Amino acid sequence: MVILLSGATGFIGRVLRQQLLENNHKIYALVRKEKSDIDADIEQVTIDTLNTIDIEFDVFINLAGENIAAKPWTEKRKKILYSSRVDLTENIRKQLKYSPKRVISMSAIGFYGTTRNGIFNENTTPVPSFTHGLCKAWEGAALQFSSDATSVVIFRLGVVLGTGGALDKMRLPFKLGLGEHNRRRQTMAVLGSY
Repeated sequence: MVILLSGATGFIGRVLRQQLLENNHKIYALVRKEKSDIDADIEQVTIDTLNTIDIEFDVFINLAGENIAAKPWTEKRKKILYSSRVDLTENIRKQLKYSPKRVISMSAIGFYGTTRNGIFNENTTPVPSFTHGLCKAWEGAALQFSSDATSVVIFRLGVVLGTGGALDKMRLPFKLGLGEHNRRRQTMAVLGSY
């Protein structure tokens, strides 16, 4: 397949692009600027050069977005998070010569908002919050691709653990004993509910 991949240099994108290469897919990585650490078999494109590619992509995998947990959510940071997801997705759609056959666009469980004791599924009414608004707008931008020629899949991810990323940030509290205490307290709360 011929795949357009945004977020190809991110935490998930780096692993995914390697898997796609190993399975002999042709990858076009959407980057801000060309990177020397991306495999030479991957074609690098920018938002400005995307409209010069005369290809109908089989799949557009949309992983783009600034790291939501990297910095506090100031008003300025919220605008950056929004632009890196919603505006970029809209710009990609406008820049492509042909609509891809399938769009797989990331979103997050932040769509549902947060609660201490709630259980969420796809039909849960979201709790209004910044993350809900961001996810809803991002999903809306991706759904604009939807047509008779293009199917859209929204993939709401939770926290992804692996070397680096959120796991590194979680490690310190556990090393200081805070994670273990919380785990015991949560276990007792669960056992107490039976």
